[in-house]
Amino acid sequence: MEYRKQQPQEPDDLEKRLPQIYEDSQEDEGHRLLPSSHLPDNQEETSLNNKHSRIGLITCIAILFITGLLIFSGRVEAPAPSGGIFCPQRGGISSPSVAGDLDGFTTGAEPTRSSPSRQHRFKHTVDHVVNVLGPQHEVEAAAESPSSSSKFRQSRQEIVTSSLVSTVSAAPPAATATRTVLQNFEVAQPVLMPYGASDSDGSTDDDGSLSEGDCKVLLMRRDFAWSYNDPFIGMCLLFGPLSFSCTFGQCKVNLYRFLHDGLNHSCSLPLCVCVCKLGSSWQFPMDYILSLESNNWSYTPPAGCQFNRVVINFTVVSVGRQYDRLAIMYLGDTEIWRTSTAEPTSPPGIRWTYLKDMTEYLYLWKQPQKVIFDLGNLINDKYTGIFNTTLTATFFMSDVVTDAAPPSDLIIPISARQSANNSVSQFTVPAQEATNTISDFPRNARRAVFSVSANGQASEEFWWSNVPQSDVFTFNATAGQFPGYSPFREVQVLIDDQLAGVYWPFPVIFTGGVSPALHRPIASPDAFDLKEHEIDITPFLPSLCDGKPHMFSIIIAGLNDDGIGHAELTDPVGESWYVTGKIFVWLDADSNSITTGGLPTIQSLPPAVSLTRSLGKTANGTNSSLTYVTAVQRSLLISALVVSAKGQDTASWSQTLEYSNKGYVSNLGYNQLNDMTITGNDEAAGFDVSYRTRYRYPLFANQSYETSEQGNLTIWGHVVQGKELEVGGKGNVFPTGLEAFSSKDRKYEKSVLRTVKEGQAWFFQTGDGMNSSGFGDAHQVFRFGGLSDRGVLSENEESVELYWRNVSAVNGSVVYDFKRIAGGQDEAVVAGSGGGGRAIGLFADVPSGRGRTGPRMFMGRNGQR
Repeated sequence: MEYRKQQPQEPDDLEKRLPQIYEDSQEDEGHRLLPSSHLPDNQEETSLNNKHSRIGLITCIAILFITGLLIFSGRVEAPAPSGGIFCPQRGGISSPSVAGDLDGFTTGAEPTRSSPSRQHRFKHTVDHVVNVLGPQHEVEAAAESPSSSSKFRQSRQEIVTSSLVSTVSAAPPAATATRTVLQNFEVAQPVLMPYGASDSDGSTDDDGSLSEGDCKVLLMRRDFAWSYNDPFIGMCLLFGPLSFSCTFGQCKVNLYRFLHDGLNHSCSLPLCVCVCKLGSSWQFPMDYILSLESNNWSYTPPAGCQFNRVVINFTVVSVGRQYDRLAIMYLGDTEIWRTSTAEPTSPPGIRWTYLKDMTEYLYLWKQPQKVIFDLGNLINDKYTGIFNTTLTATFFMSDVVTDAAPPSDLIIPISARQSANNSVSQFTVPAQEATNTISDFPRNARRAVFSVSANGQASEEFWWSNVPQSDVFTFNATAGQFPGYSPFREVQVLIDDQLAGVYWPFPVIFTGGVSPALHRPIASPDAFDLKEHEIDITPFLPSLCDGKPHMFSIIIAGLNDDGIGHAELTDPVGESWYVTGKIFVWLDADSNSITTGGLPTIQSLPPAVSLTRSLGKTANGTNSSLTYVTAVQRSLLISALVVSAKGQDTASWSQTLEYSNKGYVSNLGYNQLNDMTITGNDEAAGFDVSYRTRYRYPLFANQSYETSEQGNLTIWGHVVQGKELEVGGKGNVFPTGLEAFSSKDRKYEKSVLRTVKEGQAWFFQTGDGMNSSGFGDAHQVFRFGGLSDRGVLSENEESVELYWRNVSAVNGSVVYDFKRIAGGQDEAVVAGSGGGGRAIGLFADVPSGRGRTGPRMFMGRNGQR
């Protein structure tokens, strides 16, 4: 996932700046798109092409006539709004046949049409457009019907210039028809949908039908090709009835009227699309585009839809060679979701879906918003994978009752605030200071919770494997420079330069991390849903409600050591961390009331840090190994008397955290092992709030890296990663998963999540980086439960099992997958045999030869290029 936000200067520079990535085989040359200057120009084919055009026109009219009769007679239903559309938007052009959750969109009123303008066209250059439609559309067809090879042979229209010149391309190789699309997924607890509990990977066997009053709407359709600094921005593009001439005569047909503003307008589609053959190229009639309407928002609440819950569906297909990429979704200046992509494969490629409960943002969903979705990607002759995405939202009413806090009355973003410039709003730390000054904090606030989203990239992506700062050059003569500032990171939230709380990040391993075969098809925990952390700042309300400006800051800290055993917190760390925050605020009903009280009392000492290290050397004095052990402990308690319209109470926020990491680098820097554990307890109290959460994040990673004299690369990796999370009491902001299992008669006091995933994998790559292969296995067990509200909360009490899954994959194929929901019988999704490797002890020997060229760990993410 390295360098996903850095804009390459020249395509030729990519090979120097970016590590080679995993890919089974090169994409078939027949699928590559060419600019219009490279299109074939054979005038001898004109008469034949005109003949084909006439045949196509006759076929189109016949299909229209027959289908019309069938619809009129009631034998078939009118076509749903999917497939065969052009949906241009700012930041890209949506493709035909986008795979995803596309049925049942609501319809809103059309905006006023603008007068026609020949100059009002797309501003996209060939670089933006040439790659937006490609072989992934065969992937979509395969995803819809893997057994139907006929869909592969349907000709597709490919937009290849800013004037939308199209060519008829050949069908994919016959071999691809025998393969099925790889279904990637992350194992997670179910999500509440209108029809009940649904697997977060979209695999639940349900027709997805909506009840009367529920709404399913489209937020985005976008092919992310060359998309650095070019996020999706919802716009409105309007097509009118079209009539134009082709070389074979008049083609007077209303192609379609199409309206899309990002959410609640449907697409009225024809049964077939007519285009003109001009010379040797197929021409789309851009002269008939009526208007490109730009609004201040691309989302309006769906009309006629009452809702108190919102769930999004993000579905992606991709084919080719590409990195995993980070993606961030915003409503205006507020980040609402952070995810990452799977790494695509050769045809027919991959597909994945993730369902995400977004009810905590109800305040934003209830009013018009600008939808911004940032997924930086690059395309050239080596990195060919385009991410074809569909994002929908389901709005519905539910009477489910949990102990979670009701959606807040206000959400204040702490971000770069760039939505007005049609740009993303994350801070990039340390290049930017993550600071906002809020001058209009509501004076009648009665509770406030700060949530922070932060993850490392580039040399900070695998921060948990970094070495002490004193050892970054220890293996410079062999494996190269290592990333430093220790394997410990702390995210600090400050209010007016006072510590309000901390977050010790969960170590997300993206789908290209360590070895890509580890994550096919089972993604690591949180890879598709990077979680945020809650910090209750209610004790600061007496200060925040005084009517004066207040500064909110987010700081990323590591450890700096002197090489002889002393280390302390340091800021900044390496490049880069992507950071945003937001404040959920609950208000008193009386808008004229003013919250008062005492100043917060902050009991917090600098964290207790222990860092030891030792070097091993060869007979000639070369550094051969490094052992380092890092331990950190921290506790804090913040409290204040808060007086609001509801009365007065003492509000408090407390945290107790422990961290340990045993690291061992051997074989002159080419082998590395880390055994890390993070544990924490957070509690908030006051004004009927009793929020408590306990978490534990164990991680074991062992890897060897070897290069031959010819430059061929071999990587072996073994990873065991777990996550334990308990959320109890009353007042949590984010959904826990209990919503899918609660009812009026059944409510739970605490959610309990425990999972562990283990895998081993090999990766091989030729010296030129153009051919690679790999194999591996992975096994994950996931259990989610709830403690009844009638139970007694105790550390050793067993929770009621609500969801359980046991899944194993070998060489990219699931060999068994068992599920159990709400204590029922096991459901064998896939039966077979296979399993993961056995965990090995700390400092285990790793078989690997000695490489001659650096670097080195985790797909070369930190060394010389």
